[in-house]
Amino acid sequence: MRVREMAKERAQTNNSVSKKSTTTAQVKKPKDTIIRKVFEGCGFRHIQSDNIHFQINSREGEIDHIFVYENVVVLCEETVQQDVSSHFGNKKFFHELIAQSRPEFLKIYRKLNQAFASYLEQSDFLDEEYEFRHIYFSGNKEADDGLTLNSNILRIMQIQDANYFDQLGKIIGSSARYEMLKYLKIGLKDIGDRRKRGGSGTPFTDFSAFVLPSSQTNYPPGFGIVSFYADPASLIRRAYVMRKDGWTQPEVSYQRFLKRTKITSMRNYLSKNKRVYINNLIVTLPSESEIRDSNTKTTISLAGINKICDAKISIPDELGTIGVIDGQHRIFSYHEGHDGYESTIKQYRERQNLLVTGLIFPTNYDDTQRAKFEAELFLAINDTQASVRSDLKQEIEAIVNPLSPIALAKSIVAGLSKEGPLAGKLQRNLYDGSARMKTGSIVRYVLVPMMRTPRSSTRRDTLIAVWGAKPQHCYSPVSWVSLQFPSVSCRFNSQYSGCESKARFYVGFSPFALWNPRVR
Repeated sequence: MRVREMAKERAQTNNSVSKKSTTTAQVKKPKDTIIRKVFEGCGFRHIQSDNIHFQINSREGEIDHIFVYENVVVLCEETVQQDVSSHFGNKKFFHELIAQSRPEFLKIYRKLNQAFASYLEQSDFLDEEYEFRHIYFSGNKEADDGLTLNSNILRIMQIQDANYFDQLGKIIGSSARYEMLKYLKIGLKDIGDRRKRGGSGTPFTDFSAFVLPSSQTNYPPGFGIVSFYADPASLIRRAYVMRKDGWTQPEVSYQRFLKRTKITSMRNYLSKNKRVYINNLIVTLPSESEIRDSNTKTTISLAGINKICDAKISIPDELGTIGVIDGQHRIFSYHEGHDGYESTIKQYRERQNLLVTGLIFPTNYDDTQRAKFEAELFLAINDTQASVRSDLKQEIEAIVNPLSPIALAKSIVAGLSKEGPLAGKLQRNLYDGSARMKTGSIVRYVLVPMMRTPRSSTRRDTLIAVWGAKPQHCYSPVSWVSLQFPSVSCRFNSQYSGCESKARFYVGFSPFALWNPRVR
């Protein structure tokens, strides 16, 4: 048997293809893994590819998962191994060969994977019109930062990001694909018919609007306030929300995650009543938005508007161009769902119109300035409607004033959650679960007092007094706690689970942390 197999291998060319059955020596992959749930939940189709081996440039390998949408093809690798670096290195090299020899890969792989070949044939795209992305996911162990920085072709999807998209897909169904496409760095111009037409430029869509002069808004010069109507489909496609448990810009994100029960309740309302929401949404618009006079069609500058103006506003038809400050549940209640409400709601997704109040930033505002302004506006709107949770206020204060005691304390907690005796024991996001310790009390009652400026030059009871407020010392608190707490870690590590143990940890953590800065 072995002689025949060796003869068969010698007869194959360097770019041969083959199928291999799973053996006991191979690492078994779990069925229905989260990575498949993530992409299928976001509206992608799964094509079976596991255990289909092929050679390219004399290198043999396989692809664990293939996900497709229109002309987007995502080649995914996953592992349950503990040695992530070794496995990733091999997969990275193999995917680099695929990316460098894509025409050859398509020619070879079509011959073996009939499901993949059928999809390409039915999709009616030329080979050069496909957008390929390569994703690596480790379900048991998080890939370290060094691997992440070196993953140019094969991008590492972190466990937190996978959990985020998994939950997002469960709440807003296939409409989550737009955020996934943004994550994959694929624009709307690269997809579907727009790609067939060349994918050049970004089209703009006109919306009827009223523009307010700055004299009637009291906003600083350069800002523009417009009110217009937009269909939910256009908003869903363009919307981005700075969710604090999301994958994009976590250091300046502040909004809550979507509530599944609230979305379901609102879809029930839409399905039964078939009425649009009458209260307005609050959003930010890109500075490249154009305002034109409704009658003359000429472009109007914001500085030249001195009275309420009937106009047309042109907004880029691209992902992540409309920032949602207030109203994300109203927008996403129109999502492409898989529930009993979808048959009714899909009729209104492009027919109904929502009232939108949009804020246009000055062209010289960078991302940090925009994020600060949005966070302050979000707090101003929501704190008058209902009390904003203290942890959310902490997030917003950290964005608005990055050198405040709360901002510094939250940075320390972020560092402690990644290194030292507290690594993996602190709850940093929505998906960490109750097994980890919450950090709100540590931030507020322990670290914030340590970050405050001392009340006199002789006091040495804060870390600012000990190290000084100098940029080069920004990581000193994390290193200090990591060095000082091995005894605390040893004391509670073996009996960490359970509320009683965590309570004892808090009791030991707080006085130790507050007392130690005085010891020089």
